[in-house]
Amino acid sequence: MGRAKLPAWPSRSFRLCLYFGACAIVFALVLGGTRNISPAKSPSMVVPYPGSSPVWDLGHLGVVKMAIEDTVNYPLNGTDADSRWSSMLPKGGGIVHVGPDKKPYMLSIFHQLKCLDVIRRFHVATVEGDPSALQDLARHCLNYLRLMVLCRSDLRLESIQNRDGMHAVDMYGDLTCTDWRQVYARVEENAGR
Repeated sequence: MGRAKLPAWPSRSFRLCLYFGACAIVFALVLGGTRNISPAKSPSMVVPYPGSSPVWDLGHLGVVKMAIEDTVNYPLNGTDADSRWSSMLPKGGGIVHVGPDKKPYMLSIFHQLKCLDVIRRFHVATVEGDPSALQDLARHCLNYLRLMVLCRSDLRLESIQNRDGMHAVDMYGDLTCTDWRQVYARVEENAGR
């Protein structure tokens, strides 16, 4: 019995054609894929389902890590407390104009930040003896924040013992958050229009 004869390798010219053909296909796929990539999705107003609040759809915003820490940068009171808290709002106070008629809306993130500031100012006014001017607004804000916390239902586990073993809710580690810097940038861009 003789050995079976193996087929000869394709000719050099066939291999070169195959190589350049594969390169052309890869090039076409890469070029075709990049043609559809846009730097940022144009914001649009979306109503997720009938009767629901509209959402300002910015597309995928990515995520960032935020360290959990007790900061001194946002004090309750003091000489720079008001300016520190108001600096958290972008130009225009967090109001965006969307749709064909450019109707104004406030993004929930900025409504929430404003409400935290209202509650802070109400606390300071209470300590100083004159809370009446902010009482109704503070009540609205407390209820609004309660609803937002319930609606978002953050499921992060937080230990009920601190690192020393004492009973206390102890948050540690990093949070993975929607990249709020992108939201601020898009709001600033919208305000400039």
